[in-house]
Formats: sequence, structure tokens, C-alpha cells
Amino acid sequence: MNSEPILRRALIVLSVMTALATGLPVVRVLRARQFARTFTTYGRLPEIPIAVSEYIVLGAAFVLLLAGLLELIRIRAGAPLALAATASQWALYGPALRAHLTGDGWFEPVAGSATRMPWQQFVWLIAATLGAALLCFVRHRARPAGS
Repeated sequence: MNSEPILRRALIVLSVMTALATGLPVVRVLRARQFARTFTTYGRLPEIPIAVSEYIVLGAAFVLLLAGLLELIRIRAGAPLALAATASQWALYGPALRAHLTGDGWFEPVAGSATRMPWQQFVWLIAATLGAALLCFVRHRARPAGS
């Protein structure tokens, strides 16, 4: 049985859903930071620090959307691109997963700013990483020898 079409369709859905699940919280933090800068009714609010890893996650979310689009129009570069994007998102989600597994749940991506990640974001990221890795593996094995 050829599993490539099933994995390709799954990767399209997983890429889009993971991009939304991991990118939207970063957009929310950026919007809160902008609101804190402009809200002056009761005085200045403290600056909201944003870690470099959150910018990496936001960029990787855009790349995941691109990878889903590439797979949708049947360009084979989508799977390696999705794998690279999900691997780079673990820069933020690795420490968050460690904090989640140790029971605390809270971690500091940047000093002075603690946050926590819901378990659904871990599920989407793990599923997208595994889906992209499996599709890359299936395509690599199906490639004829010598090419």
C-alpha cells in the first residue's frame, strides 16, 4: 500500500493547524506589547519582553503555512520545509515541554516574563513533526537507487 498520499494530506492539515496553534499565541503577545506601549490612561505600563525564540516560532509558523501550501500544489519540497520549521519551533517548546512534564508548567522564555503553554500546542507540534519526518522518510525510501 502506498502511504504517501495519505501522509501528504495529513501533512497539509497538520502544517496549517500547527502554524495556527503555535503562531497565534506569539501574535497575541506582540499585540499585548503594542497595547502596553500605547495605553497611557493610568500611566505607562511596564515593557513586555519578547524572547528571540518567540520570533523564531512566529517565523516557523509562516514557513509551516508555506509548506502546507507547497504540499497542496504538489511540490515535494513542502515536507522537508515543514520538518525544518517544526524542528526550529522546539527552541521555545522544548523548555516549555520540560516545564510541563516536571509538573510546574510555568517557564521563562526571557528573564522576568513567565508563561505556560497549553497541552494542545504540544500535541499539534509533535504530530506535525512526526508527520513531516514520516513523509520525508517515505519519499526518501521510494526514491530509485542512483538518483
